[in-house]
Amino acid sequence: DAFFWSGGLPTAAVQELSQRYDIRLVPLEAELVAKLQAATGPTRFYRSAMMPADAYPQAQQGQAVPTVAVANLLVTTDRTD
Repeated sequence: DAFFWSGGLPTAAVQELSQRYDIRLVPLEAELVAKLQAATGPTRFYRSAMMPADAYPQAQQGQAVPTVAVANLLVTTDRTD
């Protein structure tokens, strides 16, 4: 079984999953990101990133994990302080 997820770090549901089950995070190396960028245009959607070693300690065994990241956007009105 596997799934692909996108969310802020750490995501509570993934933390809980890593505490209940023996899971691992699959490294997604920069070469994969380059292929995604070739298909969608450089830096258009995807970029290489490192998941910090302390995001999911049970699943990462103290190691940072290379991954794919997408940008997040915060939108508000001009009335927000």
